[in-house]
Amino acid sequence: MSIYRYKKRSLPELIKESVDENENKNRIIKNKKLDYLFTFINILFIVLWSFVIKYITELESNCNCSNNWKRDFIKYSLIIFIIILFIQITLRFIKKKIKINNIIPLLIFLFNFIFTIIVAVYINELKKNECKCSESNIRTVLEIINYIRMSLMIIVILAIFYLYYSMYKKLKNYYR
Repeated sequence: MSIYRYKKRSLPELIKESVDENENKNRIIKNKKLDYLFTFINILFIVLWSFVIKYITELESNCNCSNNWKRDFIKYSLIIFIIILFIQITLRFIKKKIKINNIIPLLIFLFNFIFTIIVAVYINELKKNECKCSESNIRTVLEIINYIRMSLMIIVILAIFYLYYSMYKKLKNYYR
């Protein structure tokens, strides 16, 4: 008599177990691919923000026409963003899931939105004042990325309003 007792299972049960195992493996592979993608994107932004910080530091020492509070706000905000990106990468590599209060992502989104608006205003002021010492490829790249970020944020805000509106409509119809 064997120590192990196997439960007799039908063929459909065995197939279902096999399918479930394959789905779990596929989910794990997809999660790993997403982890690699997010890590790659975070590293790209760390490099980009580092170049922008270097650019702003050069403006601080060489360009008086760029001197205002927006330049300092952008510089210190980018330092905060780089720290947040490093934390995200580190947590992803150590596979640590941290429960975050729902208000924190909202605050980060609002801070990003304010940052994006301030960058757009600052770049437009530099162009309007015809600040020659601020002209650079980095300024152009920052401007393009800023418009992309602004467009994505507007899409997210519209999607949130749409979801709330559709939920409101469903709840209104449900309680009638």
